[in-house]
Amino acid sequence: MTVKRILTQPSLCLLVQAVIVFALLIALGRAEVHQTPDSVGYLRFQMTSLAEALGQMRSIGYPLFLKAVRAISPGLSALPYVQILLFFSAAVLFYQALRVYGFSEWMAFAATSPLFYERLVWHYGSFVMADLPAAAFALMAVSCLFFVISSFGGVMAWIGLTLFVFLAYQIRPAYVFLVPLAPALAFVLMKIRQSKTHERRPIRRAVTATVLTTFLPLLAFCGLRHATVGHFGLVSFAGVEQVGITTQFLTKAMIERFDPELRPLAKAVLEAREREGLGVPDGMSMFPMPQFMDYYMAHQQLVCDTIRAVELRRGKSGGSPGRPSFGGSPDDQAEVDRWAQRLAWATFCARPGIHALYYTKAFFYSVSFSLYAEGLITALLLILFGIFLFRITWGQRINLRSKGPERSGLAVMQQLGALVCLAGLFFFSKILLATAVVAPAGRVLIAASVFIPCALGATILMALRAGFAVEESRLDA
Repeated sequence: MTVKRILTQPSLCLLVQAVIVFALLIALGRAEVHQTPDSVGYLRFQMTSLAEALGQMRSIGYPLFLKAVRAISPGLSALPYVQILLFFSAAVLFYQALRVYGFSEWMAFAATSPLFYERLVWHYGSFVMADLPAAAFALMAVSCLFFVISSFGGVMAWIGLTLFVFLAYQIRPAYVFLVPLAPALAFVLMKIRQSKTHERRPIRRAVTATVLTTFLPLLAFCGLRHATVGHFGLVSFAGVEQVGITTQFLTKAMIERFDPELRPLAKAVLEAREREGLGVPDGMSMFPMPQFMDYYMAHQQLVCDTIRAVELRRGKSGGSPGRPSFGGSPDDQAEVDRWAQRLAWATFCARPGIHALYYTKAFFYSVSFSLYAEGLITALLLILFGIFLFRITWGQRINLRSKGPERSGLAVMQQLGALVCLAGLFFFSKILLATAVVAPAGRVLIAASVFIPCALGATILMALRAGFAVEESRLDA
């Protein structure tokens, strides 16, 4: 096959690009295994029994993923290769999904290409962390949603949607937002598709089916955990996550309004916080958001240790202080989470105003940080600005305007609209969930913006088409 033929086939260009980027990642040392403090929780995950596996604070997905990788690489030296290849495979599937949905070859190419340069890949691909595999399965789930919308009723598409949504939040629970997002996204994408193709597929039936295929597996798994470890939830750290936020606003005055059974724990937390020099003296100030993660982690650790020392000492578990993200028996972990959840809810109800202020501030900070942290977004915006500046300054003077006819099928604006809706709904759904349960964390926020470069890449192609006289036949399939 000649070079010219490769360069005129978007699908081949995409595969060649993936190979080049993968080789570049290896050459730059991005395929060497690295660990973080969070890696320990995955590496020490115990699976001697179902109760033990389902009762730990880490979800079972990524430890199973690591176990599968160990089958071919006992020292996990192949982990970065597997994680990066998994994400790149998801990107190729996304390209195919866009084509089935109705995108032109080059528009799908422009939307998919930025995925290979995401910071999520270049920074987290080599770490023993769940971020990249979870993002890969989320990308596969979205791709299957495009397949489902384009050919409603396809069995494999529905199985893929159900499986990949389940795997995404099993590997990283932060992706549980996909469960409500999938039906909403199905509705929006079907409306956009039908507005141009004049199809009249039953949107209500498709959305209902999407609800069932995403919610039922989650409910079944939570039911299994309840029957096994006595805790109805995806993981045993919902309360542990929230308490890192709420107890920063705990004051002596509000403790008297707590349930009598909860007061000893609240007082012990307050005393421990004062001993450690944490917290806000007047209970009204708020730490600067860039520093909030440090205070959040400190409070989370303090509360978990206090629960173990004050509450579990009176029970049979007896647990010992330790990092809240791993360790302890299933009963111990579930009990810690129950007490943390009660304390977090009581604190929130006692002072809803300051919590509303925090969540509002955290949301806007998360949005701004996400766009700042992902340098690819800035680069693409600068390119787009340069294109429009060129058009405004020189375009009309030298008559560089598109003369090609409107493409049949989905119009370019419908294609771009679908990507913008996908990027926006995915971004804000993940940001809202992250803001509600944890302090703003870079790794979570970067993952939220994964589809924004896709929309920008397609916009750049659209701007180039509008600004230069390029033959439509060379750009579209």
